Amino acid sequence: SKWLLMFRILLIDDTVGDLAKTKKAVEALLLGHEYEITGVDGGNATDNGVETFKTAKNGEKPFGLVVTDYEMGYKTAMTVLEKIRQIDGEVPIVIVSKNLQRGLKDSVFRLSKRAGWSLTAVLSKNDIWSEETNLGKTEFETIVKNAVKVAQTEKTNAPSASTRADVSDLPLPSTTKMHHNPHRRTSMVFAIPPTPKRLI
Repeated sequence: SKWLLMFRILLIDDTVGDLAKTKKAVEALLLGHEYEITGVDGGNATDNGVETFKTAKNGEKPFGLVVTDYEMGYKTAMTVLEKIRQIDGEVPIVIVSKNLQRGLKDSVFRLSKRAGWSLTAVLSKNDIWSEETNLGKTEFETIVKNAVKVAQTEKTNAPSASTRADVSDLPLPSTTKMHHNPHRRTSMVFAIPPTPKRLI
C-alpha cells in the first residue's frame, strides 16, 4: 500500500533562476505544511525530470504535483506531459511559461486533449511569481492547495506505523531535494542530476 511521508512537488525547468523563483512561489503557498521540493534543471531537464518522476513513483514516494517549464531547449513540456501520463494518469501537471501567449495556451490544451493527456493548467510564470494577486496566481494557489488535500487523504489511508518501513530504511533519490519543517528555515541548492538511461 502506497503512503506519503509528506507532500512532494517536482519542478522542472532548464533555467536555474526561473526554477528558484517558482520554488519560492510554491513555498509561499505551503507555509505550515511539511513538504519536499525536488528541482530538475539543466539542458536535459525534460528527460531527467521524467526519470526523477518515474523513480519516485516506483519507490512508492510519488510526487503530488508537477510544475514544468514549457520551452526547454529543443524539447517542450509536451514531452514531459506525454511521458508522465504513461506512468501516472492522475497527478496534477501545471505547465508554466515566461512568455505565455493566448494562442500557445489554447494549442497546448488542444493537443493534450486530442492525445488524451490530462493537463491541469497552463500559466504564466510572471503571474505565479508576482507579489500581487492575479487570476493566474489565484488559479495556481487553488491547484497547489487541492493537491495537498489529496496527499493528506492518501496519508490518512496509509498503513499503520507497525506495517510500513521505517523512514531510515528508505532510499534517498539522487536529485537535489529539500525537506521542509514549518518551524525551521532551510535552503535548497539545485543541481543537475545524473543523466538517466533513455526511456523507451
